Amino acid sequence: MIFYDFETFKYDWMVCYLDTDTREEGCIINDRDGFKEFYEKYKYTIWVGYNSRGFDQWIAKGILAGFDPYKITKWIIDEGRKGWEFSKLLGKFPILNYDAQVGFRSLKELEAFLGHDIRETDVPFDLDRPLTKEELESTKQYCMYDVKETFHIFVETAGQFETLYGLIQEFNLPLTMISKTETQLTAYILGAIRKDYKDEHDIQFTDKVKLSKYKFVKEWFKERAENLTDFTDDLETEISGIPTKFAWGGVHGAKPSYFGEGFFVLSDVNLMYTSMMLEFDLLSRSAKFKDKVREIYDTRFKLKAEGNPRQERYKLVLNKTYGGSLDKYNPLYDPRNGRSVCVNGQLALTMLLERVEHMVESVNINTDGILVKLHSKDDFPEYKRICDEWERETGLGLGHDIITNVWQKDVNNAIFLHENGKVKSIGAYVKRLNKLDYHLPIVNKAVREYFVNGIEPYDTIMNERKMIEFQFVTKVSSKYEYAIYKGEPLTNKVYRVFATIGDGGTLYKQHKEKEIGSIDKTAGTPENCVIVNEDITEMETPCWLDRQWYLDLAEKRIKDFLGE
Repeated sequence: MIFYDFETFKYDWMVCYLDTDTREEGCIINDRDGFKEFYEKYKYTIWVGYNSRGFDQWIAKGILAGFDPYKITKWIIDEGRKGWEFSKLLGKFPILNYDAQVGFRSLKELEAFLGHDIRETDVPFDLDRPLTKEELESTKQYCMYDVKETFHIFVETAGQFETLYGLIQEFNLPLTMISKTETQLTAYILGAIRKDYKDEHDIQFTDKVKLSKYKFVKEWFKERAENLTDFTDDLETEISGIPTKFAWGGVHGAKPSYFGEGFFVLSDVNLMYTSMMLEFDLLSRSAKFKDKVREIYDTRFKLKAEGNPRQERYKLVLNKTYGGSLDKYNPLYDPRNGRSVCVNGQLALTMLLERVEHMVESVNINTDGILVKLHSKDDFPEYKRICDEWERETGLGLGHDIITNVWQKDVNNAIFLHENGKVKSIGAYVKRLNKLDYHLPIVNKAVREYFVNGIEPYDTIMNERKMIEFQFVTKVSSKYEYAIYKGEPLTNKVYRVFATIGDGGTLYKQHKEKEIGSIDKTAGTPENCVIVNEDITEMETPCWLDRQWYLDLAEKRIKDFLGE
């Protein structure tokens, strides 16, 4: 593998790289012939970049095809066009490109979450002159740093690559498929051919889902579809005592500020969307090899029962089959069937609640399951009997987890203590953070520890000594021109800030559509904060850290949970 990153200016360009086999690292600057030699050397090697699927690989191909890389940069960034649209000649230079991008996060955001240095180059990318020797050297160091950071991100998400690479091996696909997204790969496996059906509003309602008390939900979906809704509206109602919202993207409902101890059952549908696509005949009509989905489905559950990690490869294909049906850029695109799956799933869960509500306290309903409280453990056999009957009628399968304690703020934030002692927390307030999503970790921990273990937020926050636990990571979005701190405009897009009792300031942003001086405070950030964009991985908390700010925020979130 080689890790690579391009930087382009009006009169200069460079690519820095790291060869993981030889540990060689280097940089090619304004040398088209040198880059051609480099390409020939690594033509059959996997190239790993960050956002390289959308940007870097097209700069590389453009240079090889004889184009000005700056023009391709403007084409992609300023005009918002796809790299492959620039010229057919770019297709003559294949690259085994793997994009290590994580969701919609920028590389700098992930570097910030990791606690790494996120200071950006001080060389402007819009210079209307060639770079000086000093500017080229500075940019080279910045570019090489990003290459090494991409390597760090790749290591943290190696499982994602292993699953994709394993999928290519599993289905005997060409290695060139490593450049595809997971959904594109799934479309290829299923032999999908892009078609325009023009019947998105013709929602297909399955006869396997039968409602009586809550039949009005189905009627609402049917009426809205027939009236050519734009799929942005929703139905707010009450289902089994739960304030619930039905929408075209899923159902969400929960008792607000709910706390309980007892015998709870969390019943989730196994691979819900894929199961419905098979049982309700709602697979994308663009898929040529529909029987292969059933084969993959059965193989996945067989491997899972055996504890074989290969099951993840099959699960990935199954999950992406549904996603592709609602992706207008994917050959699997079939919005009628995609929306029909989502609607029927909501109705199926409503049907399940309708069947069991006489014997339970309903607590939560979401896209793929329900949470209910039984009066006692002795009621579980009867509950399970009703669920089994529902499974036979719908053709869907349920998994049941026993939960002893529930702390639920709303549909988006909750903590569940499982019978086996496992704690599951969801939502921005309390979720367990990972290295690539590490924003205000101390506050999440304080709230979670308070509810699960009875530890006061004061103790959690005052006893923490690692600086990274207090970081607040924020990004200046494309709506804003730049950030402002202590009256000075800043060039960075990503910032790591900390509340301070010392000499700090407020982080503002200048909106692109507002006149200069009309600024917005960066949402959520402390009124008095310090920016620390240097590496903080080994840093301990300084005396100027305002721990009270974090304590106040944790206590506010606890009160939000309590409904106070």
